[in-house]
Amino acid sequence: MCSIETDAVKEKNWVLKQRSQLSGLCYIHGPDVLQHYLVSMNSEEEVGMIDISKMIRESFTPIELEKHIFEEDGGNSHTMLKRILEKDSMIIASSLSLFSDYIKQYGPGLVSCFKVHQDFTNEDVHSHSGEPVGKILGLHSMA
Repeated sequence: MCSIETDAVKEKNWVLKQRSQLSGLCYIHGPDVLQHYLVSMNSEEEVGMIDISKMIRESFTPIELEKHIFEEDGGNSHTMLKRILEKDSMIIASSLSLFSDYIKQYGPGLVSCFKVHQDFTNEDVHSHSGEPVGKILGLHSMA
């Protein structure tokens, strides 16, 4: 954990949250978890997470709902992050070479469009390193 995160959350035992996805809808979960961490870092009191079901009901267009429900597809995590952050929030895109520096300076980030190769789906492997193996099965998002 980098120092900015430690200083901002060390006395806040309610900050760590996780989302478990039951389908291919990480484009919402990654940004939701990131938004919670960012708000928690800057709040003195406990904050909840976005009610995803309510957000979907109240803000999705009919086309977005159709893709979300029937195709288990809905969009891009970067677009969703912009949707749920405060208006005029700053979003910094980074190359992998600068990602570590940005994490240290700003705190948690969103990994968007992570290429999932066949070897990543092996449930017996809990740590991946080196070059991925197999064809690309899709894209994933995570905080």
